[in-house]
Amino acid sequence: MSDSILNDAPRTEPAWNGWAWVGLCAFVGMLAWAITDKGRYSIWQFIDYPSVAIVVGSTLSLLLITFGMRGVAQAVCNLWYLRAAEDERKRASTVFRMAAVFALGSGCLGTLIGAVLMLSNMDDPSKIGQGLAVALLAQLYGVLLALILVAMSVAVYRERPAAQQSIFAWQAVGVFSAAAAVGTLVVCSAIGFVMLSMMGLR
Repeated sequence: MSDSILNDAPRTEPAWNGWAWVGLCAFVGMLAWAITDKGRYSIWQFIDYPSVAIVVGSTLSLLLITFGMRGVAQAVCNLWYLRAAEDERKRASTVFRMAAVFALGSGCLGTLIGAVLMLSNMDDPSKIGQGLAVALLAQLYGVLLALILVAMSVAVYRERPAAQQSIFAWQAVGVFSAAAAVGTLVVCSAIGFVMLSMMGLR
């Protein structure tokens, strides 16, 4: 039986099934447990609404620009639709992959915005923390959102050939590495400028 026949065969279960929800809840729960240090710190310390708006808002806006409302809605529906055709699953996988790229790019954008806020408030050290929160948390939100979107991309079209899966995996590693490098460089540079400025003020 050829690969095309296997790919066109109806699904016996949705791509995003109960185990996917269990995995997502475990992923979020373990992160929440780790960053709060077993409940010693509040999870609200890691919530920054401007950073959420930058990452989520930019990602959704770019998706609508690229694929339109219909394309995004169809991609989400294909996570639960049992009999989606191969072309539809390929299209949905592409939407989620691009969403992951947009999320990482939005995180880097938030890091740059946070760095600008930090540098523009060097005369008032009490306002530097807000810019630093945007710079760090935007990058964090972008990476977390991109990881979930990559998992969705693989889940919706997991029947793709192994060679394509390998190429996609290396592409994802490259994009993640570049985003992490840019974000780290920007944050470290901004922190260095702030420390030098504060030393100069003293």
